Amino acid sequence: MVLVIVHRCITPKVFVLLIIAVEWTVFSVEAKRIRRNAESHPKLIQLNCVTGESARLTYKSKVLDFDSASKRSHWEKDTQKLISKIDKISFGFNKNKSKFWLKIKNVDDSDSGRYSFVVNGTVLRLWQLRIQDSPPDSCGGPLDANVTSCVPFSTQSHPNCPSFPGKPLNVLGSCHLYNGMPVIQVTWTAPNTGFGDLWGYQLYISGKDKHPGHNDCTQMNRKEYWYWTFSKNIRYGATYQITVQSMPSHHENDNNLVHLSVKVPDCFINVTAKYTDQKIVLEWALPLKEQCQSITTFQIEWNNIQKPQECNGKAEVKEGYGYIIQLKKDICMRFNYSIKLRGKINQTYTKYVRTTVLIPLPTAPPQVIPGGQSDSTKKLLIAVVGAFLGLFICSLLVMYRIFFWQVRIRLPDHPLPRPHLNDPLLESDKKRVFIMYTRCCEKCNHVVHCFGAVLNSTELIEASIDMWNTLDIAPNVPRWYEDQVKNSHCVVVLASHKMSVRCHSSLEEGDDPLNIRCQLNLIRGQISQNPDVHRFIPAFFTYSGTKKNIPEFLSSRWSHKLPKEVDRIIFHLLNVEKIQPYRTQPIIVMGGNGHPFDEKKKELERAVQEAEAFHRNNNLQNV
Repeated sequence: MVLVIVHRCITPKVFVLLIIAVEWTVFSVEAKRIRRNAESHPKLIQLNCVTGESARLTYKSKVLDFDSASKRSHWEKDTQKLISKIDKISFGFNKNKSKFWLKIKNVDDSDSGRYSFVVNGTVLRLWQLRIQDSPPDSCGGPLDANVTSCVPFSTQSHPNCPSFPGKPLNVLGSCHLYNGMPVIQVTWTAPNTGFGDLWGYQLYISGKDKHPGHNDCTQMNRKEYWYWTFSKNIRYGATYQITVQSMPSHHENDNNLVHLSVKVPDCFINVTAKYTDQKIVLEWALPLKEQCQSITTFQIEWNNIQKPQECNGKAEVKEGYGYIIQLKKDICMRFNYSIKLRGKINQTYTKYVRTTVLIPLPTAPPQVIPGGQSDSTKKLLIAVVGAFLGLFICSLLVMYRIFFWQVRIRLPDHPLPRPHLNDPLLESDKKRVFIMYTRCCEKCNHVVHCFGAVLNSTELIEASIDMWNTLDIAPNVPRWYEDQVKNSHCVVVLASHKMSVRCHSSLEEGDDPLNIRCQLNLIRGQISQNPDVHRFIPAFFTYSGTKKNIPEFLSSRWSHKLPKEVDRIIFHLLNVEKIQPYRTQPIIVMGGNGHPFDEKKKELERAVQEAEAFHRNNNLQNV
């Protein structure tokens, strides 16, 4: 009787809501049971890594109480092995306090195993980390970083690879002194066979005489890298075996590697030269005087680079570390001097140490114009009329270029040959462009390399950089730079903080093949003979310099801010810069439809971001 009364009191709508409430309660209970089962059986994640890479394990949860979890959480490996922070291992949480992470740098076989994230004794997540000797590709592949430690290989690294590159060509090793310590620089060129299979190089160094047991290995993960410097634990007087190997490699004794021996001299000579008051003051020192006590005599040779026949000489110094070169002729007090210095040991001479001295241009006295001042009112009237006339002509030119000039040229598609262009703005031959810069670090060198690659990708410009011509520079350093400045259609001067420091401080020599002050002096000489505004173009990358770092004698010219104005500097090099940026119908169409220019431009932007981050992390913004 009661059930009948209740049934009659419940309307259909209330009955439906009652059924939904019951179902929701059952669903909530089942969800809690599933969550408890998931916590008691944490999820296992498979993670595969290649030797030398970095592994990152991340646990994300919005349910955990962060303050409690951060105090009572830890990471474990395998069975109850608590993980601690070391140089190789780091862990923490993100800014939003919703993720806990563990990072392992340069993983190897010892890092494989099962990792777990534990809070209050409960395992919330499991990872199974597996280490592979090489990438899964049958021919291997480069790692993400440009330079890493070598990926070890077995007797047959890539047995399933169908083809392999040849051995590197023109492999050379040389010794230098950097920051008072010896270093070994290795240069090479890409193999002439199997360039399509090539993806990088491995460089080995092993000590022989006076340094047995020393070894190191570096892997270059880009096939465009053709030089490397070994700077760690290099000893005076020791002999080292250098091995350069193309990757991928079939096995250790394959014909794609080259061996050479490099002996580090027992003694290096540090020499400085300065011009002052019609004379050149030379000073030198031996960083290892105890090992170099047998050097008691020094021979000096000097000659004027532009006037070698009229201005040259030799001298010998005994028991001293300085010499003064008197310049008596007026013609000898101009241009640059090349100076060689070597020590004498038991009737034999050490290797030449070469330096270059910049002779500043003579300043002309101010000219006095005879006669009194002209009528100021007349000059003012002429200036006003000229200004209005110039403004009117500029307005006409702008209207003409925007609405009436309908020239349209596309970049030639690589690798098709460049078509003949019957246009006065573009010459039939490629524009030869020399890029002048100051060496700072490997990241900056990569930025300059990418900038040159962007110019070359247009198929209208042929760029030249000293880092690409190491072997051509070596025989005669000043002559090579002089030929580049003289024979190139245009010279791009990349100003930077480093360039300003080395231009204003004679003690800041740097590691450029030719002192940057001497390089800029070559441009001064060309401008004094022919002040062509279009040939010499100043520019700067915003992460390493500003407009204030542009040399004073180029500061009045139009400069370009990189990488933002890459297109505009190309228009400038092609003689269309003045009208290209403000047109509705472009004269030159840059990139598009998969053109190589687009990819090279993206590589330049990535290189600039990496260099900017490197400078910021190492406090090099103002260096």
